[in-house]
Amino acid sequence: MSSSNHLPHLLDQTELERIYVAFTEAIREGLAHEGKEVRALPAFVAPPPAEPRGRALVLDTGGTNMRAALVSFAPGAEANIEGLVEQSLRDRIAVGLTKEAFFDAHAELAERLGAPPHLPVGFCFSYPFEAFADGDARLIKWTKGLAIEGVEGTLIGSGLGEALSRRGMEPSSVSVLNDTVAALLGGASRQGARASRGIGLIVGTGTNMAAFFSPAEAPKLGALGPGPMAVNLESGNFSPPGLSALDDALDQISDPRGGQRFEKAVSGLYLPKLMTLARSEAGEWAKREGARGLVERARRGDDADAELARVLLLRSAQLVATGLAAVASVHGGTDVVPVLAEGSLFWAWPEYRVEVERVLGCLVPEIPCEISRMEQANLVGAGCAALSRSLGPVERPPN
Repeated sequence: MSSSNHLPHLLDQTELERIYVAFTEAIREGLAHEGKEVRALPAFVAPPPAEPRGRALVLDTGGTNMRAALVSFAPGAEANIEGLVEQSLRDRIAVGLTKEAFFDAHAELAERLGAPPHLPVGFCFSYPFEAFADGDARLIKWTKGLAIEGVEGTLIGSGLGEALSRRGMEPSSVSVLNDTVAALLGGASRQGARASRGIGLIVGTGTNMAAFFSPAEAPKLGALGPGPMAVNLESGNFSPPGLSALDDALDQISDPRGGQRFEKAVSGLYLPKLMTLARSEAGEWAKREGARGLVERARRGDDADAELARVLLLRSAQLVATGLAAVASVHGGTDVVPVLAEGSLFWAWPEYRVEVERVLGCLVPEIPCEISRMEQANLVGAGCAALSRSLGPVERPPN
């Protein structure tokens, strides 16, 4: 895949191996040192026990909606979601939200559930934050078009806990995690002894991976605890070697320029933009229909647009496979690596998963990877985080 090629194309074995080796090295560097391309951010939560048990209040805030549920775990049974309420975050923002009102809107959802007091709380919060060992997190910046004044730079878990307490729910603890770590933990809750080798994968509007790593695999985490810890890789920022000239052109008009190169070549937000750059006459439908339209063209079309859509989607699958193979390589060994995959792009077209599995078999034939999906993985994973956090607090700056 040479930058002299204008259009993206399907990758051959040599190109795949080159990207896989570079990705593996980038992950190892991120696990050893701060400030690397693959940031490898500690999530300060261990794999859940083989049979999680207990009950937790969970909340999930993405780019569009807020959700709340009660999740319970019992030995020998799947996680049970006892209730689920949802509200449009965009609708609440439209009428104006202060910092206090933002957290109170979540507490209001929990109150509608009838959540009892003193439950542990898991908060899946899909925005850039700095995590701390006590489960709290500081919002770095709003993304996805949100800008609620007064929240950036403050502690998310503390703000939510105070709002819940004002309504009489007084949580015993609050654990903040992002959607990729939630997918990892959700999958781990049913993977038993294999959980510590698991990977959480998101391929939708964006893309990311999370996995558990031991201190031996992640030297920079060694001082934080003796056992494996969940790590948010922020893998979308990896720069695959040899991207096409079209990828370079997209990067020049997409923020952050020079960053998120893997995400820009893989995810549902950017693939329609690559289509538009490659074939300007496809611009209107690509803009209107987005990634969903791209998948439909690939599935049913027989023209030049359909062929390019298939190439873009299958190349995305190939690149995703190089990332999974890289994590599996860092883990080493020959035991099964379970992958919990989330995201509309991954599951929208059966051939996508087939191509991911084919490339994995070529790159790491000695390491079997099993890909699965899970209903409400974010909620289950948030429940696991609330119930299984085992590391003590560390010193951090005041709010």
